[in-house]
Amino acid sequence: MMFYIEDAFTEQNIFTATRKKSVYSLAKLSGYEAYYGSAATGTLIGKMQLNNGLTSKSTKIYIQNKTRVVNRNSGVSYLILLPSNYYIFDISQPLVSHEFKIIQGSFNRATYIGKGYNLETVHITSVN
Repeated sequence: MMFYIEDAFTEQNIFTATRKKSVYSLAKLSGYEAYYGSAATGTLIGKMQLNNGLTSKSTKIYIQNKTRVVNRNSGVSYLILLPSNYYIFDISQPLVSHEFKIIQGSFNRATYIGKGYNLETVHITSVN
């Protein structure tokens, strides 16, 4: 019970709070609307350049939503965000440019499965 009370006092003081959620909540109480940040975004302009390297008889190239692209100069990866599952290039019209919304980084997915066991206390130490 003493640990709970000590934690409550610590996390309700702007100078001693350590949890990110507590700091943002205290900032909001004092009138500051905290901004959690966002990934860098931009526009990628794609132009079709045919070099007779296609062996298929199809005139369509499909780009899937969330396709990863890498900047050759910086090595930073981006994801193409499309309003649908696919974007279709028609290579019979090669002089048209295409604009894509891109976002820096990648999506991570985590899955947790409960097995009904008792919870164990885990202590995590971070090293900066």
